[in-house]
Amino acid sequence: MKIVLHDAVLVSQAPASLRSWGPWQFPLIQRMEDGRLLLEFHREADSAVAYGLPMGQAVSSDEGNTWQEIPAPGIQAGLRLPNGDLLRAFQFP
Repeated sequence: MKIVLHDAVLVSQAPASLRSWGPWQFPLIQRMEDGRLLLEFHREADSAVAYGLPMGQAVSSDEGNTWQEIPAPGIQAGLRLPNGDLLRAFQFP
């Protein structure tokens, strides 16, 4: 695997009025079966009360140069197993 870092690209940004710590962190990135990149990120309070709430998501079709946010419920992320099952972490509210 070869990873190349380029200039930063803004994918999603919290509202300017948000002053609390917690939202817009914990990014997860994966390549989907169709070749696009999927980015998931926590956009709620860093608290147990946020468990199970939808993650923010964005996809890129050009190797991360540009991103398009996806409204909830979005795309099911995870690892496709050889038998076709999707393995993913799930948090209940």
